[in-house]
Amino acid sequence: MVGGGTGRACPPNADCEWGEFARDGAAFDPVLGTWRVLREAPIDIPPSPAAFAGGRLFISVTRGSSGSVLLAYDVGADRWDTLDAPDSVPRTLLADGDRVLFLSGSDEHGTSADLVLDAISGRWSELPPDPLGLTFDRLITPTPTGLVLTAKELVPSPGSDEPALTIAALYDRASGRWARLPDTRQIGGWTWMWTGSRLVDPHLGGADGGEAGSWGRTYPYGGSMTLPDGSWSPLTDPPAPLQDAWISEVISSGRFALSGGYLYDGERDSWTVLGRPDGAALAAGPALWADEKLIVLGGADWASSGGAASQTTWMYTPPA
Repeated sequence: MVGGGTGRACPPNADCEWGEFARDGAAFDPVLGTWRVLREAPIDIPPSPAAFAGGRLFISVTRGSSGSVLLAYDVGADRWDTLDAPDSVPRTLLADGDRVLFLSGSDEHGTSADLVLDAISGRWSELPPDPLGLTFDRLITPTPTGLVLTAKELVPSPGSDEPALTIAALYDRASGRWARLPDTRQIGGWTWMWTGSRLVDPHLGGADGGEAGSWGRTYPYGGSMTLPDGSWSPLTDPPAPLQDAWISEVISSGRFALSGGYLYDGERDSWTVLGRPDGAALAAGPALWADEKLIVLGGADWASSGGAASQTTWMYTPPA
């Protein structure tokens, strides 16, 4: 846990200005249940794209008109390094073994190559152009079969008879080639988890286009696909998302995920309500999965006088 805002907490659903940012951090061991303080970062770290690969945490920090700075924190050596980045184009960072993928999220304002950084050698390369054409909501999910790119075609909005459905392609690391996968019937595709047998987007709910641009039916946000054939299917018996969920979505790269206030078990393909623990802050802080345990850092309680930050970290272990 590094950086973040140091000003007053921002109330839920409010539009707040970020203030000062931190450089300090701490690491939590979910097995031992212990914390250690990290060496201070060389620059302030606002909320930024990050990925962990090759024993290092890579963070791409945007610094206004001065461009981006790529930081790397070595966990074993407790050392920060500042690395050269090829350009300042905003990208999502994703870990793929000992590589970090720098993914362009949209072609709406022009195309940018997807970059690859070898975390061990420091060498940069580019992924070859994908076969999906001009898209948005681009996301790559690494799997043992290959890299799965999901995105949506750029279609008129409003004005289309159908929504922009999630489409996909599979990149073979060995051959360096892309293959187009069958189209899905979902409209989410914002986060995927690899369960060991399927690629699952557990986002609950869906949309029908509204009264002005109705599509004539409701399309689900989530879904599931098998690899390498890419056959798609809807989620199994998905519940309606809870409106007052303590934590809404936290997707893992393993067996479990949190979606719409429910714990999703990818091995059992089941859903269980996961509420707020007794004594926890009303608003949950940042959350992530580690060692198949859900870690929630702090949070805030709200009153007429403002917000009070919580210093308590919670850890949830799903049933075996």
